[in-house]
This record gives sequence, structure tokens and C-alpha cells, in this order.
Amino acid sequence: MPTQLDIPALRLANQDLVSPTATDPVAVVRRLGAVQSQDYAGAKWAIGIRTTGLTDADVERALNEGSIVRTHVLRPTWHFLAADDARWILALTAPRVQVANAHMYGNMEVNSAIFRKSDSIIAKALAGEPSLLALDEPTTGVDIESQEALAALLARLHGDLGVTVLYVSHEFGAVESYVERLVLVRGTILFDGPPSQLPHMWHDPSHAHA
Repeated sequence: MPTQLDIPALRLANQDLVSPTATDPVAVVRRLGAVQSQDYAGAKWAIGIRTTGLTDADVERALNEGSIVRTHVLRPTWHFLAADDARWILALTAPRVQVANAHMYGNMEVNSAIFRKSDSIIAKALAGEPSLLALDEPTTGVDIESQEALAALLARLHGDLGVTVLYVSHEFGAVESYVERLVLVRGTILFDGPPSQLPHMWHDPSHAHA
């Protein structure tokens, strides 16, 4: 029979942290169910150390392809999910999360009527199966939690439906981890490429428009 001294070793083994054999980041996320990803880089590392032979680029590729999604489940914070698990996990956990959010909704004067209206607007925008969705400063004056929720929704639209999202803003905000191509404009185009290649000086949102 295991003793208390055996518990740490058993936990490490059950968490796939001892001699990992997985070669697929999606399989790791699916086995864990949900991986907290408020710390984006740390969450990718949590996946990586449970695999063998994979790099950060491999995990990032699974996220960019939409086979792993980042959304809110279990409680109002970010989690990685296997894309094909997202719907049933959200359906299972949403009632509890909505209860936890009730106080915040009240402070923000957000109610079911507003949710229905926003759902209707999104549904109408997608009814014609558009290939492009253009948004101009969509998060101006919006709190960070709602910005993150919008970012997750846009990522799902891109990943699940192949919709190209044109997002005009003065700053990255919550969408930064989802951006594939960044065009920086200040009278003329100063940068056009992947965000990872953006010169550090332009990370100050006061410098330009994205």
C-alpha cells in the first residue's frame, strides 16, 4: 500500500512529468482536460515538459492551427483545451462560471438582454459565411476580462471557420497572442510581419497604430 512518502512520486508520474512519451501537444492537453493558461508562456511550457522531442514552435503551431484553443472554463480565467473538447467542456462548466461572474456582470450592467443582442450581431455577421471580419477599435473602453473573451471568440472564428480577422487598434491588448501578421502604421507602413519580429521599441502602444 502506498504511503505518504509515495504520494509526490505518484503525482509526478500521473501528471506525465516522469519519463514523458507523448509526441503530440494536443494529446497532452486532451489527457489533462484543461491547462490553466493565464501565463501563456508558462502554460506552453507545461505542455512541452510532458512531451518528448517537441519545441515551443510545435506547441505554438497547434495553437495557431486551432487544434488547441485558449478560452475560459472552470472559472473566469484562461485555459488551453483540445479544440474538439471545447464545446462539451464549456457546456458543462458554463453554468457555474456564469454564477461566479454574476457580481461582475452586475457591476458592468451586463444582462441577458445584452448577451442576446451581442449573440444576434455576431450571428448576423457570420450568417453569410464571410471570409473577412473587420473590427475598428472594438475594445475601446472595455474591461480586460471582456477584451480577453472577445479575443478568444475571434481566435475560434479564425480557427474553426477560417475567417480572416482585420483588427484595427492602438495597442495589442488581449489579442496579442493570436496575431499572425502585424501591420504598424504611422503615416506610412513601418512594419509588416509576424509580431515576434516586431522591433522592441514599437511595443510601446503610444508609438503607432496596429
